[in-house]
Amino acid sequence: MRVTTTTLMLAASLSAPPAEAKSRPPKPPKREATVTPEIPPGTWRAMHDAAIEVKLRDGRTIRGRLAGSDDKTATVVAADGEVVSVALKDATELREVAPPAPPAPAAPPPPPPTLDTKDASRVQGLEQRYGAKYTEPKGKAMHNAGSALVALGITQLIISGGLGIATLALDGDEALAAPGIGLLISGLVTVAVGGPLMGKGKRRRVAYYDWLYHQSLRDQARVTPGALTLRGGGGLSLRVAF
Repeated sequence: MRVTTTTLMLAASLSAPPAEAKSRPPKPPKREATVTPEIPPGTWRAMHDAAIEVKLRDGRTIRGRLAGSDDKTATVVAADGEVVSVALKDATELREVAPPAPPAPAAPPPPPPTLDTKDASRVQGLEQRYGAKYTEPKGKAMHNAGSALVALGITQLIISGGLGIATLALDGDEALAAPGIGLLISGLVTVAVGGPLMGKGKRRRVAYYDWLYHQSLRDQARVTPGALTLRGGGGLSLRVAF
């Protein structure tokens, strides 16, 4: 009986935790070290939408427009449209700078090509790029043929007038009168045929040149990067002009 009692007491003493372990308080959780920003959030908010320069702890320098900020981060939009998020705790210096110069206005498009010889090389280049896509009559052959007929008719009329003057000077010499009358009739008919032909061909050429011009303008679509302020930061925008 004594042996059993001793055994039970020994087992109880071994299983019972030490008094120090019962009274030791639990360890508090580890807290992460906080870094107080050198530049308070209020300073960032006061420079909202201004052109700024920020120096960071790693040696980098960021320039651009301050699009937005809160108590932890700031959003800067660079001149090339890149959006950079800056942690306030990483900034060592913040100052306002002069805004970048606005981009130069886009050059106006060139005027439409004309039938003048000074635009011949330009029209040739446009034809090489777009001419194969044009399905209507281009009018060049008709215009040239009509112009040639008109020039021929005017020449005949001039010669006819000269022969008429000579006939009058020679007291109505029939040797000159007959050819003069023939050239007069031929010249009038030639001009009557060539004039409408030249006009119709010219209108077709002008329409063709206008089509070439508008095709070139479509290829000159301009895309302009920009920036816009979003909730809690910044963003990008694109403007397409035709």
